[in-house]
Amino acid sequence: MNVVQGGGYSFPDSDIHVKYLLKRMELYQGRTPEIYIINNHKDKTIDSMKNEFKRYYRFFKDKEKIHYTKLSFEDFCNKDVEAKDIINQNLVG
Repeated sequence: MNVVQGGGYSFPDSDIHVKYLLKRMELYQGRTPEIYIINNHKDKTIDSMKNEFKRYYRFFKDKEKIHYTKLSFEDFCNKDVEAKDIINQNLVG
């Protein structure tokens, strides 16, 4: 798998099952896939966004493959264009 899109998922520290699956994938392949985080919403604070990004950043080996977007999962689902185009137009930073 080359790309993982995290839609509507904040990657909580307590979710060891999902973390285990993702880490196994990363170790098995010998590389970090491109990670696109799609989990914004209108009431989300900057601190909340930073903390969420840090959780992903701490976990994966290749930090340059983690991409945080300004999209909500609802926005992502409602767009009628190709996923990679939506994501690339909505990257944060």
